[in-house]
Amino acid sequence: MNFGFDHVHLVCSDLDASERFYREMFGAETVGRRDPSGAVNLMMRLDGINLFVRSPRPAENVQADGSEVRYTYDHFGVVVQDLKSTVEGLRGNGVKILQEPRTVRPGTHVAFIEGPDNTRIEVLQRDVPVES
Repeated sequence: MNFGFDHVHLVCSDLDASERFYREMFGAETVGRRDPSGAVNLMMRLDGINLFVRSPRPAENVQADGSEVRYTYDHFGVVVQDLKSTVEGLRGNGVKILQEPRTVRPGTHVAFIEGPDNTRIEVLQRDVPVES
């Protein structure tokens, strides 16, 4: 079997604020909204990847502190050409920096920021391509 990456799906408390954040900070494009199962689902594209953000479903008890985040979620990552200047630009836009830029291994530099609803987002710079 061959698998391909399809999407990242987040739950948020304020759909409009989340849409603005991903559009203004990362250049994501909104491609649609729909309302399946009682929750508005925002569909965005970020560098060819589907980013889906939805409001809570009526029966869900979503906590603002992220205490009910599913066990498999940790963060998602975006790649940039110049990590240090990108982090400074994000900081200038009021984005909270969770972890300052650092080198995790030769050629890979990372920082973590906070998105809407305490979403951890890794911002990384790769000086060398990922080996397959």
